[in-house]
Amino acid sequence: MAMNDFDEPKQHTLRDFLYVLFRHKGKILVVFLGTVLVVGLFSVMTPPTYRASGKLLVKLGREDLYTPPASQSPVSQPVGDISREARVNSEIEILKERGLVEKVIATIGVKTLYPKIDAPSPFRRLNFWSPPITPMQRATLQFEKALRVVDVKKSNVIEINFDNGNPEVAARVVNLLIDAFLDRHVAAYKQPGEHDFFDKEMKVLEESLRGSEARLQAFRNAYDISTLQEQKAVLLRQISGLELDLAKTRAEINENRGKMGSMENRGLSGALGSGPYGKETEINTYAISNIKNRIADLKLRERELVSKYSEDNGLVVTIRKEIEDGERLLAAEEKRYHDKEMKTIKDTLAALVQRQGSQARDLARYRAEIRRISGLENKLTDLERRARIDGENFALYAKKTEETRISDAMDKRKIANISVVQAPLAPIKPIRPNVGLNIFLALVIGGGLSLGLAHCLDSLSHRFKTAEDVKKHLELPVLASLPQLKP
Repeated sequence: MAMNDFDEPKQHTLRDFLYVLFRHKGKILVVFLGTVLVVGLFSVMTPPTYRASGKLLVKLGREDLYTPPASQSPVSQPVGDISREARVNSEIEILKERGLVEKVIATIGVKTLYPKIDAPSPFRRLNFWSPPITPMQRATLQFEKALRVVDVKKSNVIEINFDNGNPEVAARVVNLLIDAFLDRHVAAYKQPGEHDFFDKEMKVLEESLRGSEARLQAFRNAYDISTLQEQKAVLLRQISGLELDLAKTRAEINENRGKMGSMENRGLSGALGSGPYGKETEINTYAISNIKNRIADLKLRERELVSKYSEDNGLVVTIRKEIEDGERLLAAEEKRYHDKEMKTIKDTLAALVQRQGSQARDLARYRAEIRRISGLENKLTDLERRARIDGENFALYAKKTEETRISDAMDKRKIANISVVQAPLAPIKPIRPNVGLNIFLALVIGGGLSLGLAHCLDSLSHRFKTAEDVKKHLELPVLASLPQLKP
């Protein structure tokens, strides 16, 4: 039974591989040499491309520091932005900004940068759907393709690469780009008119401070503020003493009014017949005491006489008359001393009331003076606080004015947080074409293409090449084989 072509795969040997090579050696050689020749000619004829490189270091500088404007302290601490990635990416975006590119191109010249920019191109004619562009625009597009700005990993360094056919032009482009970038960086972080604003505000605050200090000094001179505290202390002591004296005076007034009321009651009782004058009181004098003693003696004598004699006896009548005379005399003396004492109490009370009024008026005057001094103190406190606030504001704005002046001076000298750590120099060797690498690739590609072509030609051929092919496909034995005769 005949075998199908696909029943068993054919095992290729080294002999088969060499047979194919020798069978198509001409084609293999032509393809290989052609590929190497084309790549070699391309490497030789391609204009060299040079790459100029520069490196910038992004530091933490004044651009990344921020002082809150609400802070009134001249020694307020600024707040720093420490995000490395954000700072570096911001600078990279500024470096790749189109306006910066066009400025560099305009400075160096389109013809100097790309001498063949106006050369006709067949591909340009085929681009019907795009509007025509100017040489500057074409140069900008080529410039952006040739420019490479990247950040060096795990560092604050930015690397700038530019490719051009002229090494001197490439280095000059990177230098101009760095200079233009520094100008743009300073302009981007600069606050326009900041120094003029703070300088103007500082002058206004200086005038306000002078006015506050002048008003404060005039107030001190007008009211002798240097002794204000002493005056207040003396007044407080006087008020304290007056309050005590006034309390004593009021107590004495109440006491004397009580005495006068008591004596008026005793006087009224005597007038009604109860007769207080025959008693020993605190106002009885020595004479009244003698009269009372005399009356007491007469009453003892009367009781003795009454016990011995009748009521009509002359001695009894006489002694009783003497007793009545003594009692009238005692009543008259007591009334005289009572009236005298009442007058004394009234005079004393009048003097105490007068003294109370005087003390009350003095106390009211001292308290009014205390209120006046307290008002002066409040006004003084206001003036001092206003002067202190004006002084703090002036110091703050003076500090900010000096900071902005220094910042402007640093901006004019391009002192920023960007440092050139590697200045671009004209490259010595081109980066393209790499002849050695191109030849190596040509050998590899040429060998692969030639071998692939030989394999394809051999696989697509329908001729019998060996006796095994005849036996396999026709299932007939090969009786003889004749070599191919070359003409």
